[in-house]
Amino acid sequence: MEEQHNYDRVQQYVDGELSAADRLAFEQELGTNPALQKNYDDYLEAAAVVDQLAYEQLRQTIGDFKQCSSVEGSSPGRTRRLRFGAMAAAMLLLFSLGWGWWQAQKYTDEQLALQYYEAPNLSALRGQAAPLQAAVQAYQSGAYPQAIDLLQTELANSKDRNTTLYLLAHVYHQSELLPPAIDRFSELVATQDPRYLENAQWHLALNYLRAGEEIACRKVLNDILTNEQHGFRTLAQELLQKLDTVFRKIAS
Repeated sequence: MEEQHNYDRVQQYVDGELSAADRLAFEQELGTNPALQKNYDDYLEAAAVVDQLAYEQLRQTIGDFKQCSSVEGSSPGRTRRLRFGAMAAAMLLLFSLGWGWWQAQKYTDEQLALQYYEAPNLSALRGQAAPLQAAVQAYQSGAYPQAIDLLQTELANSKDRNTTLYLLAHVYHQSELLPPAIDRFSELVATQDPRYLENAQWHLALNYLRAGEEIACRKVLNDILTNEQHGFRTLAQELLQKLDTVFRKIAS
C-alpha cells in the first residue's frame, strides 16, 4: 500500500502536478526516505525502458511495412495476406505515431520550460524602494510592459541592482521576451549573488530551452549538477532525462 502511494507521488512529481511547496517537500524526503528514493529510481528506469521499447516498435513497424510492400512474384493468396499485413502495419503505425505525437506534445521545449518555471519570490522584495514596489504591483497585475519600464529605470539607480535584475529577468520571461530574459539571467548568474544565483541558473536553462537553444540549456543544467548542494539539482537531473526521452525524437 505504501509502495503504491509512493509511486503515485513519484508520478505526480515527474508530471509536474505538485505545487512548489509539495515538490520541495518531496525532494527533501528523497534524501531521508530510502524506500521513496528506490521507488523514484525504479520509476525513472522503467520509464526509460518503455520509451526505448516504444521507439524500437515504431522502427520495426516501419521496416515490416516496407518489406511487405516490396515483395514481388507472390501468389494471389500470399499477395492478399501481405497486403492485409501491410494495411495492418500501416494502421498500427498511424496509431503509434498518433499516440507518440500526443505524448511528444508534453516534451516540447515550450511545454517543458513552462512546466518547470517557478514564479519569483516576491517576499524577497519587501522593504525595497518605492519604484521597485510599483514595478512589483504592475507585474502582479499582468501589466508587464509597465513593469519593464519601471524596472529598467530603477536598474540605473537602484542600490540593490541584483534584486532589480532578478525581477526584470522574470518579467521578460513572462512576457515571452526570451533574448533579454536570457541576457538578464546571465548577468545575474555572473554576479554570483548567493541570494539569486541558483534561481538565475535554473531559469537561464529554462529560457535557453524555450528559445530552442538546447545545447546551451544542457550546459547550464550540467553546471548545476556539479554542485551537489544546488537547490535545483534534482530538477536539473530530471529535466535532462526528459530531454533524452524517445518522444522528443519522435517530435523532431
